[in-house]
Amino acid sequence: MKITVLLSLLLLWSAATLAQASHEEGVQAFQRKDYNIAFSQPEATSDAGDVRGYPQLGILYTEGCAITKDVGVSLRMIEKSAQVGNVVSMNILANLYFGECGVEKNLVLARDWARRSARTKNVEGALLFYRSLLMDPSLQYIENGKPNTSKYFQLAKRPAGERLLEIEGYDYLALAARLGHPTARVSLGAFYADNVGEENNQKSLSILQSIPSLPPFLEGYKHRLLELQKLGTTLATVKLIRDAQITAMMATYARANQWGKEKSEQCPAEKIKLQKMALSKPLTAAEYLPLAEPGMKTAYLMRGAWEETWTYDVCGREVATQIAFQADGFGGAYFQASGK
Repeated sequence: MKITVLLSLLLLWSAATLAQASHEEGVQAFQRKDYNIAFSQPEATSDAGDVRGYPQLGILYTEGCAITKDVGVSLRMIEKSAQVGNVVSMNILANLYFGECGVEKNLVLARDWARRSARTKNVEGALLFYRSLLMDPSLQYIENGKPNTSKYFQLAKRPAGERLLEIEGYDYLALAARLGHPTARVSLGAFYADNVGEENNQKSLSILQSIPSLPPFLEGYKHRLLELQKLGTTLATVKLIRDAQITAMMATYARANQWGKEKSEQCPAEKIKLQKMALSKPLTAAEYLPLAEPGMKTAYLMRGAWEETWTYDVCGREVATQIAFQADGFGGAYFQASGK
């Protein structure tokens, strides 16, 4: 996040909490960019022991507005306010410790301040905690733009007891979305779309359809989810279906070849189209990441197996291909296709 986000957080806090005339004058000066007055008002009240002006002072120090830029002073000012319970100060600190505005990146401190804010049910703090997961290199398997399969398998095999940060972060994301945070709602829609779980496709589609303006990549996901809905029932994600399609198409094409050389030549592989999807064997031995927020209890399948029948149109003839899935422990699944 950029400094403009921090300034917005500060202004929201100021409008909600400053009551005294001196504070109001400082806030108004801050909004009109009269930084000399904006600095002098909170400085005077802070000298008198009132910490409510500290976030404003901290941002001014960070920005270098009307004063010499001093990130260290900024952090100390904002932290004094955060320590006495100001959640916007907590959120500002979390943002800064993500490595913003010249502050050295410290993911542990960023997560700690985000957690303190989130525990008050503050939606910004909850989303910031979730963001800390996305920024944590220990939880990422993409390195230098390429997947590290060894790390993927290591992350995937961890039991629930080793995923406490993720459990906390996913629940905070769902909390922020439930309380109406627009970015959290978009992120939760993406979470459902990206992970295998019961009714995740429907949950994702419901959220994405309710948002008038989506990022282009999520707009594409929404259209693909609508297409899946027309095909029938599947537990697989859009990505998993795309990956499995190659295997399923090869199995289907192999069966088409059994009809004879002439028939297969008349129906090339690129013209074989998926027509229907259906669960043929229900999910068994299911184990979910133990999430507590509404809509999340079966949203992340760690272990379990199921089978689906994918029916293709092969030059006017229906050919059913059986796909066996096994959850891989990290939001996806292994798959194997066979004829039926």
